[in-house]
Amino acid sequence: MKKNTALAGLALVFGLAFAGCPTDSPQPTVTGVTVGPATANVARGGSRGVTATVSGTNGHPTTVVWTVEGGTSGTSISVDGYLEVLHNV
Repeated sequence: MKKNTALAGLALVFGLAFAGCPTDSPQPTVTGVTVGPATANVARGGSRGVTATVSGTNGHPTTVVWTVEGGTSGTSISVDGYLEVLHNV
C-alpha cells in the first residue's frame, strides 16, 4: 500500500530594520541560519515541529517567520514552527 505524503519546503523570511544607527557603530549582522530539518516528509494527517537557530554578531535579530512553499493545500506552519498536514488533502 502506497503511503501518502506531503512534502513541504520550509522557508525563512527575515525583516531587518536598523533606523537611526550611527554609521560608525558595529551593525547587527546575521551570519547564518540552521534549520532542522531542512525539508520534511509528513504523512497526511500528520505533524512535526521544526526549529531554527539564527547566528550573528552585534545583537543580531533572532526572530524567524515560517512559511510553507510547495506544500499541498491544507498544509500550514504555525509561528512556533509546528508543521501540520490535513488528513483530507
